[in-house]
Amino acid sequence: MTIVDADHQLLLSRDVEEDTRILKAEYRRVCDVPILVERWSGDGVMGSTAVLLTRDAGRMADSELKLFLCEHAGLDMSGSVTVGRREQHLFVNFGFAVK
Repeated sequence: MTIVDADHQLLLSRDVEEDTRILKAEYRRVCDVPILVERWSGDGVMGSTAVLLTRDAGRMADSELKLFLCEHAGLDMSGSVTVGRREQHLFVNFGFAVK
């Protein structure tokens, strides 16, 4: 994967669980917020994750993150959605399917 800019590099520095395989990754900027959208497989489940930087989206409540990603990034947040917050990254997991 070609790294586009410093924000892309920061998004890629997130932790990935050892048993998770990234199937597809797309970097985009939405309303000047850098987002890494990944499709992954692991532990018998497939899903997607939108990775954001805490400095850009950390003040958004979980419901605001979901709405932002749905309305501005065009991601389907209609099913189950989980949000994980870390020091440098926010993880919005969605699109779960059992393999």
